[in-house]
Amino acid sequence: MTDEAAEHGARTAQILLDTGAILLRPQKPFMFSSGWASPVYVDAHRALSFPMARRALLEGAEARIQDALGYDGFDTVAATEQGGVALAAMLAARFHLPFVTVRRRPQGFGADAHIEGALKPGARCLLVSDVTTDGRSKIAYCRALRRAGAEVTQI
Repeated sequence: MTDEAAEHGARTAQILLDTGAILLRPQKPFMFSSGWASPVYVDAHRALSFPMARRALLEGAEARIQDALGYDGFDTVAATEQGGVALAAMLAARFHLPFVTVRRRPQGFGADAHIEGALKPGARCLLVSDVTTDGRSKIAYCRALRRAGAEVTQI
């Protein structure tokens, strides 16, 4: 990890603490959709409720993404439904790129019922989610994007 990455990580952790977004329940762990139990939950939506914190988090995310992928590493930002939508939409706006949402299950209508929005064939997608435990659901989202003709190499 670079010094800059460590600095972004430390800044992010401080913002999460300052906004009360890190919740601790060691006696009654949080149950995640993966089936895992955890005494810690990060409420990203709470942190995004604070304008200055939101701006700092987005600046940090933008810098980390650009460091990892460069300016030409992707041309579409895709969100996992619900939790990833707010963050992904804001990142898409910062990068001036198209935005789509990937549904967990098909809705039964539309050209590709898993995808909401205009996904161009061959789009190189950055998939954004608000939480990851074991990655199983993210694999399903990637498969849906690929079935719709997108390329997903980074999550």
